[in-house]
Amino acid sequence: MATFIWPTTTKRVTSGFRTPSRPNHHGIDIAESGYHPIYASASGTVARSYNSTSYGQCIMIVHNVNGQTWETVYAHMRDGSRRVSEGQTVRQGQIIGVMGNTGQSYGQHLHFELHKGRWNSNKSNAVNPINYLDKEDNKMRYRLRTGKFNYAEDLVKAKADIKKEQKWALYEVPESLDWNPGYRIITAAFDSKKEAENARVKLRRIIPDYAVYIIEA
Repeated sequence: MATFIWPTTTKRVTSGFRTPSRPNHHGIDIAESGYHPIYASASGTVARSYNSTSYGQCIMIVHNVNGQTWETVYAHMRDGSRRVSEGQTVRQGQIIGVMGNTGQSYGQHLHFELHKGRWNSNKSNAVNPINYLDKEDNKMRYRLRTGKFNYAEDLVKAKADIKKEQKWALYEVPESLDWNPGYRIITAAFDSKKEAENARVKLRRIIPDYAVYIIEA
């Protein structure tokens, strides 16, 4: 797998790295309406998981690649969606949150930064993520996403039932709407839509009371 993968399900970049119109924009903005999980771009250790006045709901992850320290930043995530905490080890592709519109943000997007070295307030180690994101990552992958579980006990039972029959990695993603909170389950990525379709049939049999959707990964 590539050193750094795209951190969400869309590659629609709406603002680039240190452009003439935004020379102090030290990352890229990836934007799309709808529901978009945020993935750890590489394996590493969570340095920060917090709410910032500027970054909004934000996670920073430190990576060691062939002796070189890197740090990635994932900002403006949805309220209540951060799934990891400081000091936690994460795997590449693990869901860490959901694209949102928190902090100094004017529309749903992910602000993504890549630093060659540790993050600092001057952003002196920031590099253009586009130059490092997987150039071969154009192959479409797919995940399964369930309907919403309104009760924790139903979520726990469903995950247990799935794990009895399948070895898929499973992630819990919260729905943070105050008027109707709950959780969905999202699987690890499948390499082809056919593989995802076959898995969907199996998953619908295991949890017949819940919808199962195929989403782009």
